[in-house]
This record gives sequence, structure tokens and C-alpha cells, in this order.
Amino acid sequence: MAKKYKTNHQLIIGDKFEDIVLETFRDIGTTRPRVRPVENFDPNIRVEFPVHLREENPVGTRFKANVKVSQKTREGEPFGPPYLVADVNSIEQLT
Repeated sequence: MAKKYKTNHQLIIGDKFEDIVLETFRDIGTTRPRVRPVENFDPNIRVEFPVHLREENPVGTRFKANVKVSQKTREGEPFGPPYLVADVNSIEQLT
């Protein structure tokens, strides 16, 4: 069962969270909009999110989605910081 929310505790790879509010924003030095959580997570954590939704909506657009904690690996070892992956089937645009 997925957890409803997560406070700023250690992120555990594979944890799932429901109904997380996300927003698009412009990160310094990037050309494409990025996505970050609005609450319950460190705002510096990034979210893997469909490109077309990021680019077709204005910066500041909010969405609600279920997310999963992930981390890239290199040669079987963790590489880079943990990040969230939005479940594309759960994404809802908020008005």
C-alpha cells in the first residue's frame, strides 16, 4: 500500500506515495521546465515527469500524481541523488 505523504525524512528507494502535489518551474541554467514537489518533500528533489505535460503547460502549473522513489545506478552502484518518478496513469492537472 502506498503512503499518503512523506515528510523530509530519508527517502527509501521503492517507496510509493499517493496524491503528491507537483509543479512545473524553470531551473537556473535549463531550457526545459522541470517538476518539483510542492509540499511534504524537499523542494530540491526532482521529479521524472512526461515532457509533453511540462512543455504544453505554463510554468507554475500544478499536478497531482502518485510517485515512487528511484535512483539511477552505474555499474550496479547508486549514482546521483534519489528522485521521484510520477506514475503517468495517476497524473491529474489541478485548476
